[in-house]
Amino acid sequence: MRIILSIVFLFFSSVIAAQKPAESVIAIKSSGSKFQFVNPKTRVPVDGELWDEAESFVNGFARVLRNNKFSFVHTGGKLIAPVEFAGARNFLNNRCAVQKMICGVLLTQREKQ
Repeated sequence: MRIILSIVFLFFSSVIAAQKPAESVIAIKSSGSKFQFVNPKTRVPVDGELWDEAESFVNGFARVLRNNKFSFVHTGGKLIAPVEFAGARNFLNNRCAVQKMICGVLLTQREKQ
């Protein structure tokens, strides 16, 4: 009986340890209609960046929008690329698809983080 209980205990403790950790920051609506990334416990902003839109984290990155341009922040709330993309898809397998307007031409490229 002890062996069975030990195996069950080890199984459940490994399942709990393998769960995804919580994000270290969250996006909240701050001044007016702008969003800001803050510490979830203290609600202290991680920086002074304000965003028109901020989405939930997907695969470790959140898509953000400012002045109709997209970029991404990581789970620490820091920007990982310039805010210059006309379009952006969420990260998958450390890659994302982005669109950038150059000389009036919309280009699509894949970015690797």
